[in-house]
Amino acid sequence: MMIPDTTLHLLCTIYRGQSAGYLTLTAIHPSKRLPTPSRHIAITDKVAVHQALTDLMTANDQGWGAYFSIALRKYPLERWKRGGQSDLLVLPALFADLDGALSTSFERIQAAGRAGMPAASAMVGSGRGLHLYWFITPTTDFHTAHRVLAGMAQHLGGDSTTPTNALRLPGSHNTKPDVNRPCQLLWLAEHRRYTLADFRAFQVASPPRHQQAVSPICWRAPPTLPNQLNPELMEAVVHVLLRNYAGFVQKNGWIGSLCPCGHSRDQPGRHFGFSPLHGMGRCFGRHGQILLKELCTLIGVEPAHYGGLYQHNSR
Repeated sequence: MMIPDTTLHLLCTIYRGQSAGYLTLTAIHPSKRLPTPSRHIAITDKVAVHQALTDLMTANDQGWGAYFSIALRKYPLERWKRGGQSDLLVLPALFADLDGALSTSFERIQAAGRAGMPAASAMVGSGRGLHLYWFITPTTDFHTAHRVLAGMAQHLGGDSTTPTNALRLPGSHNTKPDVNRPCQLLWLAEHRRYTLADFRAFQVASPPRHQQAVSPICWRAPPTLPNQLNPELMEAVVHVLLRNYAGFVQKNGWIGSLCPCGHSRDQPGRHFGFSPLHGMGRCFGRHGQILLKELCTLIGVEPAHYGGLYQHNSR
């Protein structure tokens, strides 16, 4: 399996000069009903990175979506973990995800430019929209980066993003049934490099509440939960389990789903259940009890985006 030169060129440009950290590559099935495996490869190990990219492109040929996380991780996380903000080492680029009509996206990009937003360093056609990248001096100020990303998304009319997010890998194929088009690098301006401070004019006062769930949630939390658990976080966790792990609401109120830890012969509810009223998961296999914070890490939910684990921290 050949990796397109444009893919390697973009990745080399984003991570130029990085002497530490782990690149996160993720395969996501378009049905969103299968567990989501990731690999975390030392950015300095060119042979391992090349092999991991080859494997990801092979999975893409088999129908899986291919993604990479822009921020490098501190450690090689487990197969079923993409990590949260506390797992990030450095963010070498800002980015935006624009869906919809290209004419509308280009109009918004032009309007943002007139408002003083720096010109993008790269543009990718995602198959059903545009991905924009701005190469920056690598930053560890993820809080400010989060606010900047939120403000840029507002100005550009794009999806809400955070420093932990992944984007579709250029050179792969957008395998969503309603898309089925290539994701490709449209242009690259390597010389356009900025600092995070160049974008401070576009940051919002505080990061918005995460709104990853755009489809109806089949479970609503009561106004109060035992142990002051945060209802908004519970709804987010349940939604991800329902959407990404083939979850369903059981008669006892638990959520039965595929186990986020991964099992070779799993079925929804066979190995894993989650009690949203108690904020606890239970793997009926070898993983045992899974606390809420650990579960959030496993499924890629950042509690801080919803106000924390507990209700008294959400105001």
